[in-house]
Amino acid sequence: MRKPDTFADIVDNARALGDALGARSDEIERRGQLPPDVVEDLIESGVFRMSMPADWGGPELSPMQQVAVLEEIARGDTSAAWCAMTGSDSGVYVGFLEDVAARNLFPHLDTIAGGSVASVGRADEIDGALRISGQWPHCSGVTHADVIAAGCVVFKNGTPAVDSRGRPEIRIAMAPLSHWRVESNWHATGLAGTGSHDMTPLSKYLVVPESHTFSLEMPTRAGPAWHGRETLFRKLPGVPLGAARGVIDHVTRLIEGEDGGIRIPLQDVSDIKRSLADAEMQLGSARAYVYSVLDDQWQQLSEGRALSSRARAAAWLSRLNAFQMYRSVARLLYDGLRRVDRGPVDRALRDAETLCQHIAGHRRSLDQAAGLLLDHTMTSPPAGR
Repeated sequence: MRKPDTFADIVDNARALGDALGARSDEIERRGQLPPDVVEDLIESGVFRMSMPADWGGPELSPMQQVAVLEEIARGDTSAAWCAMTGSDSGVYVGFLEDVAARNLFPHLDTIAGGSVASVGRADEIDGALRISGQWPHCSGVTHADVIAAGCVVFKNGTPAVDSRGRPEIRIAMAPLSHWRVESNWHATGLAGTGSHDMTPLSKYLVVPESHTFSLEMPTRAGPAWHGRETLFRKLPGVPLGAARGVIDHVTRLIEGEDGGIRIPLQDVSDIKRSLADAEMQLGSARAYVYSVLDDQWQQLSEGRALSSRARAAAWLSRLNAFQMYRSVARLLYDGLRRVDRGPVDRALRDAETLCQHIAGHRRSLDQAAGLLLDHTMTSPPAGR
């Protein structure tokens, strides 16, 4: 693999991984997590460091570049791409922590993040620290993560704290994996290889220094890469876009006599060809939407301009559309082949259904987008502190 210093290096490495991972998908699914050598390959590719800041020596890739990297991995295996996506949050978290704390938690560029920023835990303030308790579900990739993030509601003197806008105060607590217990309870239909188990503190409580916690409303670094809570979501579409590309390519090879080939009854040939054309159309449209919105948003943030509610809504909608497109394509090709087996098309359908249960892919997130579309006065502050 090429030394992962630049986008060109990392995307080339990811492309090579994507080409090879398809042959490992059955094993990954059977294990319920990524095999150690696949994790090592992802580390060597540079995918986990892709959001690390440039002044640390990291590549600090733009959202568009991160999406492109994830697309290449997802072509081969969706679970591996999802773990690459969550594990590369390390560089995002660095931008919300003070530098000393960040370097303590992330001692090298390839430190892998895990956990959940969903505010399902409790954090009680105690003498410059937070006492963390709770259980965080669906923490993808925790079987190979180095540092765990845990979203919490803050309590002061036993009472929920509120922020300057009167909302519950939310902070993300970070601690090394050695302080956590992995509850082995991930038995999903799809994304089986992500090892998305629940996490709990190793003891009843976990005491975390306040410096190892942060708010996603308050970045410590200036610049568009660390602009608000949505910075964690911008690269997500790379997984469904790449996964859709992978299943389309697989079916194309099947009907062309590759990947084992299949015997297609003459009366079904037109239907399958039509399904492939439809799938290509859906993928092309969704991909163009995602990249167009990300590019526009990145330009605005790079110029220090506030994001309008419509710009934020467009990000939600393009992302949701990518997830829903993958499910549509998987169903279309599954029906078109008229085969029931445990192969790549079956797995794509199961992966797509599971992906669309995530908040970024579930249709209930239309409520979020609709709220932004109908509030034309709302803006998100410019990037920076």
